[in-house]
Amino acid sequence: MRRDDDVVAAAVLLDVSKVLGGLLGLARPKLGARTEQVTRLVRQVARALNLDRTWEFEVAARLSQIGWLTLPTETHEAAWRGEQVPDDQWCAVASHPLVARDLLSDVRRLDGVREMIARQSEPYAIDGEGAPPPGRRDRLVVGGQILRVCTDFVALLDRGVTTTDALARLEAETREYDPQVVAAVARAAIDTAP
Repeated sequence: MRRDDDVVAAAVLLDVSKVLGGLLGLARPKLGARTEQVTRLVRQVARALNLDRTWEFEVAARLSQIGWLTLPTETHEAAWRGEQVPDDQWCAVASHPLVARDLLSDVRRLDGVREMIARQSEPYAIDGEGAPPPGRRDRLVVGGQILRVCTDFVALLDRGVTTTDALARLEAETREYDPQVVAAVARAAIDTAP
């Protein structure tokens, strides 16, 4: 019976994340549209990497951007475009993943999702040598990397960078991005190209 409860809970959490994603789109249409692009890509990448409980990655993607709602639209848009953000707002920009995690702190069964969201700004190789430290293939760390790679890829495309150039930029930053995740994004981008 416990397994059935988990399936029902996962379905409910996925549906609730869709509602929250819709509300995000109503509050900030551009942010909502980008979040949906990221969510579709995250779903494809999680499946391509044969990860279990893919619903968690999808929910994390859909909720990963809600921290931006605490910032003025102009600040969010400037940061998304890769523009310089005023020093007095930079801390808030950098902490949007933690804000999103904290906003979700009372939602039961989202512990893994919250951790993925909190890790979405972490570099892949935190040791500075271009390789992850031991244990970096942890599911929650991988979830954070999937969010990061997919979000940054979509942001590059939004800035007018071609798919090929966006992928090349991500592939070149081996300290920042997990090469396996970047490769999965590349496969997904090729599969969905018109």
